[in-house]
Amino acid sequence: LASMLPVTLLDIRSGERVLDLCAAPGSKASQILDMLVRGNAAGDSLLVCNEVYTKRAQNLCNRLRLQPSAPLLILLGDAVRFPELQIASNPEATHSKMQSLKFQKILCDVPCSGDGTLRKSKDIWDTWTAERGMFLHPKQCAISRRGLDLLEPGGLLVYSTCSLNPIENEAVVATVLQEKLANGDCLEIVDPPKLQGLSISRGLTTWSCPSEEEVSEEGASSGFQPSTMMPPRQADELGLHRCLRLLPHRNDSGGFFCAMLRRRSASVNSRPTALPRRQEKQQNAQTLDVGTASQQGHLADILQERSSVNNAFGLVQDT
Repeated sequence: LASMLPVTLLDIRSGERVLDLCAAPGSKASQILDMLVRGNAAGDSLLVCNEVYTKRAQNLCNRLRLQPSAPLLILLGDAVRFPELQIASNPEATHSKMQSLKFQKILCDVPCSGDGTLRKSKDIWDTWTAERGMFLHPKQCAISRRGLDLLEPGGLLVYSTCSLNPIENEAVVATVLQEKLANGDCLEIVDPPKLQGLSISRGLTTWSCPSEEEVSEEGASSGFQPSTMMPPRQADELGLHRCLRLLPHRNDSGGFFCAMLRRRSASVNSRPTALPRRQEKQQNAQTLDVGTASQQGHLADILQERSSVNNAFGLVQDT
């Protein structure tokens, strides 16, 4: 129940372009495909799934190819360095006539500590530490930034975790939102819709954060960033209360966090988020041509093979 919430909030319609930045193991991607082909009319729909680990991407591919699907592209790479996709306006378009592909709906179901799944994953009781969330915080911020870079005006991004740790949740949303607003982006946190049968809690506007003295040396070296983990002074103005928390004891479910961010209109400053110099070099010239959205009859050929894994960038071999 809890894991189906992010895609439900996206309210995906047939004909939309959807990006799932952290797609494996694939339950949410499968749910997205079901929504895209509602009524057997995929239209101009497109789902792009991304996964960083080879085996997980292959398992994702095997899972999604079992169901009737809209045109689907599975990429293998780091979500933080997701490449700029290029789309042609017509079949005869040259590369000079290509334009950047933006998405109407984006799911950022980021890696997290998973403390919201304690009821079913009892091994987490033995391994959980507060520093786990702090270690993941920088990566969660980076994935969210990249997701917002790829969101078209009027588009909706859902940030979600199966954690209840505010450092992985509200702190990430506040950090990225403040950075984007300062850079001229027109973004806002959207009120969640009424969900019949679910008891929903509002997002936190204040929380405790350990000081540098309270963090172990190992934790500090893993990316401790107190400036972005602390509650923002303007939490109410940012709308953090509009975030959504699903608490296990109120719904007999797992714990979950979601935030809905909408790009209201074209940004004043459309420059992509600056990357560290090393990441910038790795991302340089990384573009993919995915064809014309309006010619879905040929899209399977353009994407090579439907439900295929493409080593487009940042390949990670796992064992």
